[in-house]
Parts: sequence; structure tokens; C-alpha cells
Amino acid sequence: MKRVFIVSFVLLAAIATTAYGAGVRANFSPSEISIQQMTADEMFHKAQCFMLGQEGHPQHNGKAAEWFYQAAEKAHVEAQNVMASLLADGIGVVKDEAEAIKWFTIAANNGHARAQSRLGTIYSRGLLGVTKSDVEAEKWYRMADKNGDLVARKWLLKKENEKKEQEK
Repeated sequence: MKRVFIVSFVLLAAIATTAYGAGVRANFSPSEISIQQMTADEMFHKAQCFMLGQEGHPQHNGKAAEWFYQAAEKAHVEAQNVMASLLADGIGVVKDEAEAIKWFTIAANNGHARAQSRLGTIYSRGLLGVTKSDVEAEKWYRMADKNGDLVARKWLLKKENEKKEQEK
């Protein structure tokens, strides 16, 4: 019985190692049971461990992205912002500008100042497939400014100075 257990354990470890080594994804999906037992903060922490290769986790952007996604789905605002950045830059996931905008918007609407500021930048420059819009940029920068974001404050001051110059 002990020998069967050891052989089974070794076989499972070999399969897991082979699957991991083959780069089975960025499709890594944590088990249903572990997801149900974990809080969003725990998922976010696990994602950070994979992203940075800490606490016994190998550095693996794909696995990090999966854990950030799980935390984001559970309304972890920082994970929502990180997920947006990963999608925007194609880190650990296939680059998807529309999904990036979606996650930045979710995080921004949940009060994340950097996401609000990033949306301001995206709209002010017409990045990630959006149409350039100072009106939309100003909306997001104003939200970010209310949350203390210095990039937003700087942009708003610049726009105010430009208006004053035009009025002269």
C-alpha cells in the first residue's frame, strides 16, 4: 500500500512537472477548491509571488496573471489594475487592448487612482485603440486628482494654463 502511494505521488509530481515545464499556459487555472477557500487578498499575494518568484514559487508571468485574474474577479481593486496592465502590455497573457480598457475602467470605477490616471493618459493620447479625447481624459484625470494622483494634477494644471493662454 505504501509503495502504491509513493508511486502515485511520484507519477503525479512528474505529470505536474512535465505540464509546468511544457509551458502549459498562461492557461494555468488554480483548482476550484483552492479558489473557493482563498480570499481575494490571498490570491493577490499568490499572484505577486509568481510574478516575482518569491516564497518558493517559480517566477512565472502566466501563472501570476491567472491569480491576478482570480483576485480581480473577486473585486480586488489592485488586482483589477494589475490585470489591466498585464493585458495592455501582453505580460503573461495575450495582449488585448479592449480587455485592458475594460479592467482599467472597472478598477477606476472602484476608486483606483492609478487606473483613473492611466485612463486619463490613454484617452489624452489615444492609446490602446481608443479615440483620443481630452473630454474623456479630463473626466478620468479629475477622478484621479480627487484621489491624490500627481500625474492627474499635473495634466489638469497644464490644461488650465493652456486655456488661460488661449484667452489672452
